[in-house]
Amino acid sequence: MIFKTKKLNNIHFGVSFSRSKSEILMGLKKCLFLFIFLLVHTINKGQNPTLTLDEAIQKALSQSLGIKVLRNEIQIAGNNAVKGNAGFLPNVNLVASETPSFGYLNQKLSNGNEINRTNLTNNVTAGVQLSWLLYDGKRMYLELDRLKELQSIGEINFRIRSEQIIYDVMRAYFNIVRQQDLFNSLQEQLNLFEERFRIAQTRLDVGKGNQLDVYQAQTDLSVQKTNLLRQNQAIQIAKLQLNQLLSNPPDITFDVKDSLMIGSNYEVNTLRNNAINKNLSVDLLKKQSGIAMLIQKQIDALRKPRVVFNSAFNVGRQDNTAGLFLINQNTGLNAGLTLTYPLYDGGNIKRQSENAKIEIESNKLRMQQLEIDLINTLNLTYQNYQNALAILRGEEENARIARLSINIAMERFRLSRSTVLELAQIQQVYENAIFRSVSAKFEAKMAEIDLMRISGMLTQ
Repeated sequence: MIFKTKKLNNIHFGVSFSRSKSEILMGLKKCLFLFIFLLVHTINKGQNPTLTLDEAIQKALSQSLGIKVLRNEIQIAGNNAVKGNAGFLPNVNLVASETPSFGYLNQKLSNGNEINRTNLTNNVTAGVQLSWLLYDGKRMYLELDRLKELQSIGEINFRIRSEQIIYDVMRAYFNIVRQQDLFNSLQEQLNLFEERFRIAQTRLDVGKGNQLDVYQAQTDLSVQKTNLLRQNQAIQIAKLQLNQLLSNPPDITFDVKDSLMIGSNYEVNTLRNNAINKNLSVDLLKKQSGIAMLIQKQIDALRKPRVVFNSAFNVGRQDNTAGLFLINQNTGLNAGLTLTYPLYDGGNIKRQSENAKIEIESNKLRMQQLEIDLINTLNLTYQNYQNALAILRGEEENARIARLSINIAMERFRLSRSTVLELAQIQQVYENAIFRSVSAKFEAKMAEIDLMRISGMLTQ
């Protein structure tokens, strides 16, 4: 008992002279604050609903205002792509008018009679008129095809917008996964710092250590706790960014489920074929080129005659209070054809046709340039993806070796075969290795997403 009392007195003596009571209380407050923070974080993590990647994508697509606008535009284009809008169907109009007038009538007839009096007349006409385009050089067929192509362009724009939303959501979602992985690694390292502090304090208590090692271990532990708080803040910021993409209120909380799993190696030739055949930008340019060719054919059709069938059923009545005819009424049906053939228009049709041909040639050049750009971008992205995989394999191996090293170093420190400085250096190496491993996995995942987007596989 005398030995233990003396030992406790030595510890008390060292603390009282090296640290003030306020510093000790401050350290206890920090530890209590971190304990409460970790407890709340663990409880909230268990209570928060889990949000999968598929659920996030579906919610973003359903809540996006831009997507809703594009849906409306597709509906408008579908309403326009009908035969009536292209000119196939006749126009039927009901025409009616009534024109009363007041005047003075002065008439001298051949029989010697003379009329001099005021006259009130009322002209009433009504009729049904029909106009039907029978032939216009097949421009109406070309116009219907053009309207359908515009509807297809609206659908492609919808898919392009959806692809962009999916791309943004995937990047934001996996960023949360990365930040969570870093948080978990910091928690794991926090256990090592606590164990290091406990060993240093135990060695001091048994007279095999020194106070400086305890202070250093305690300082490093405090820094690690601060890093953990900062990492939790990074997670909250990442979740706010995803909430913004999902059109969620900023206070919505959730946990992520997916991990940074990297897909299998992609075959580069298959990716190149997909980039040319499935990339949405290529599809859009193809549709625009098709519309340019339809417009050129429509312009050439202006040189051909137009035949319009016209018909009308009219009823007319004129009432007079003075004059030879008090009532004049007629009813009749008429029908006929109107032929229009352009003879000279100042060269406008020729000019428009030449411009349309130039636009078609420009679209061909744009397509060639787009294919070149896609292949070059794909090759670069594929190379980045391969490099990211190689870096990931190396960093994961470094992390594995660093984990083995830290276990050995902790055991050596526990057996007093190494100094606190040596252990701190190995801990720093381990921390850097874990950080680089998580970052390399995230970069590889981002490269994979870029590769899928260029090759048109992101929305499949």
